[in-house]
Amino acid sequence: MAKAKVVFLGGKSLGYSILATLLKTERVLLIVTNPSDLDEIRWYPSLRELAKKHGVTYTTRAIHQLENKISKLQPDYIVCAYYDKILKKSTLDIPKVGCINIHMALSDEYQGCWPTTFPIIDGKDHAGVTIHSMISKVDAGDVYARAKVYVDSTETGKSLYIKCAEAGAFLFRKRWKNIKSGKLKPRKPVGKSIPVHHKRSDFPSHKISLSWRKDKIDKYVRALTFPPFPRPYFIYKGKKFEIDYRG
Repeated sequence: MAKAKVVFLGGKSLGYSILATLLKTERVLLIVTNPSDLDEIRWYPSLRELAKKHGVTYTTRAIHQLENKISKLQPDYIVCAYYDKILKKSTLDIPKVGCINIHMALSDEYQGCWPTTFPIIDGKDHAGVTIHSMISKVDAGDVYARAKVYVDSTETGKSLYIKCAEAGAFLFRKRWKNIKSGKLKPRKPVGKSIPVHHKRSDFPSHKISLSWRKDKIDKYVRALTFPPFPRPYFIYKGKKFEIDYRG
């Protein structure tokens, strides 16, 4: 099978794993990373370094500023994995075959931001990953493949992120060949309920109230435990106490 021409958009651990797979099997024309990939302190591998290793052009410019450049490249696919910008229809229309996203949730349950935070807060027994086609509405395209990731009673925001990132990378490696060949067709989401959509501004405060019920405190503390980011905390008699959750 001929190599597909791909423009890749993404970041963090999931983006790194998906990009590594594409670099082995396809012709990656351009890598667009999140600006955070250039931070000196990162808890995930650098896509910029991976791009440099393979001699592929990379940039952190916003995607809407790159439409002319991408059009000239004539890609077959745009593949996204944890990219932090919303693609306009004018961008979605560029590739010959289509745009594909790997979303760190079951897209018929959670769409938008913080997909591995709210399953813990909401007391879910599972999270998941979805490979879907991209349309103007975020995380709402037809589904190629999905997988559940189970949430245990000591799950933290970081441990669930790691599990979902690993599941997403595995699912992509398993399904990409059949997606590219056309053997695997996308289908309408089958969820029975309306998905919850979270914006970037929906991230909960790290401040825990001691007036909350015990089970609510537990869920929030676990969901907000994500080193190296700030710990959840509470205020007692005017003093701030950080919570170091160890499971």
